[in-house]
Amino acid sequence: RLRAPNWSSMRLEPFEKNFYVAAPVVAARSDHEITAFFREHQVTLHANNGMQELYTFQNIPKPCLYFEEAPLPHEIMQILRSHSEFKRPTPIQAVGWPIALSGGDMVGIAQTG
Repeated sequence: RLRAPNWSSMRLEPFEKNFYVAAPVVAARSDHEITAFFREHQVTLHANNGMQELYTFQNIPKPCLYFEEAPLPHEIMQILRSHSEFKRPTPIQAVGWPIALSGGDMVGIAQTG
């Protein structure tokens, strides 16, 4: 039987969950282009209180609109390229991957097929 660890007697090193580095083309993407993408795909973002919509992009990473912009392992990119039906990330993937890889919390709701 396993014993529960005594966390008060342990010293843990801080761990930051931020693995995302935006590709240069993503970092250079304008707020106008992102807003157009959000409108086209009916993407809305809400603040932590769930009430105020966010239209500034200072506190969220910019979306990856193409697979080549996402920080995906080489093996995953090979699989995506081998399937012609996968042209671009879905809107929730485009927005969600950068948020999740930056250590942010997110609840995503998307239409499925």
